[in-house]
Amino acid sequence: MDAKEILIVAGESSADGHAAALVRELQATHPQWKFYGVGGPRLREAGADIVVPMSQVTLMGFGEVIPKLKAVRDAMQLLAESVLRRLPDAAILLDFPDFNLRLAKRLRKFPIPILYYISPQLWAWRESRVELVRRRVDKMLVILPFEKEFYAMHGIEAEYVGHPLLDQVAGFPPALSFPVKREGAVIASGAKQSTPLLALLPGSRLQEVHRCLPVMLNAVELLQSRGIRLEPCVCLADAVRESAEGVCAARGMKTASQDRIGEVLSRAEAALVVSGTATLHCALYDVPMVILYKTSWLNYAIARMFVHVPNIGLVNLVAGRTVVPERIQNEASPARVADAMEPILRSSDLRREIRSKLAEVRGKLGPAGASRRAAESISGFLTRGG
Repeated sequence: MDAKEILIVAGESSADGHAAALVRELQATHPQWKFYGVGGPRLREAGADIVVPMSQVTLMGFGEVIPKLKAVRDAMQLLAESVLRRLPDAAILLDFPDFNLRLAKRLRKFPIPILYYISPQLWAWRESRVELVRRRVDKMLVILPFEKEFYAMHGIEAEYVGHPLLDQVAGFPPALSFPVKREGAVIASGAKQSTPLLALLPGSRLQEVHRCLPVMLNAVELLQSRGIRLEPCVCLADAVRESAEGVCAARGMKTASQDRIGEVLSRAEAALVVSGTATLHCALYDVPMVILYKTSWLNYAIARMFVHVPNIGLVNLVAGRTVVPERIQNEASPARVADAMEPILRSSDLRREIRSKLAEVRGKLGPAGASRRAAESISGFLTRGG
């Protein structure tokens, strides 16, 4: 089979991991295929030529756009020029819509197919962008079950491949039997019982960690002041470790690399987690959680004009109802977060009830193997010519 070169764009941390898994699956059957584009350390380790590091283009909210506008424009121009120079056989774009849908418009000038893996959350806001997908994307591969129906409602065919996060969870076969968690009550200080672990997952971007980690740490101290024994452990992504580790150490909080999130969650009784993919990670490990999120008031005010879903946590969105508490913006105070977490920590019955709901979420994510199915679909599309 002919060798191919493919432009791939992963603009933030989770997409970097999913892109790396996809590249490995594609190269398993097409070792002569080469990849280049935007990504981070995982995509580089998978063998892709990173011509634009994802840190150059990653944005977090409307307030970051202006300071980074030149860097983003330079990256867009570099990628467009690379298509003229390298003549890739296709482009694979992952999530990251503010950048990728604009890039897709430029790529439309060239005779290459454009594939989109991991849909932007157009169903939550900016639904008008569906028309941009129709005009600029040749094939859509989605990872949440309701996304296929969403695109079908707008007359766009999308293929559901399942969620790639399942592939990242070690030892996650289709018929996984989840370990039983420690179900002893979380009890007052001084009692003779092992101390339950509370996982803190503050996100992978500096902006969200800067705003959300102090809320988590203060909430932990409030819970401890109410006589609740717990062992907090903060999972930190490499991109934020340097700035956040000192803050945690000053509070006496243990930290772990985000690469060890599975180890932490397999021991955790509960979690405080920033809204995003990490909520699904907790669901896969059967961990009851409280979701929180804070952003700038400008970002929040603009988002409220467009967002039209009742929840923002992915675990609640996949469930189609509220299965774990959310504390967003002005409700994301240490006291309100602690109030939401306290009954979960004190009641084994409540934890069991939440876990039964999380089992429904896991069932809706489909079987493991999303990266392989996505690779098979892309391979078929490119080798058959659509």
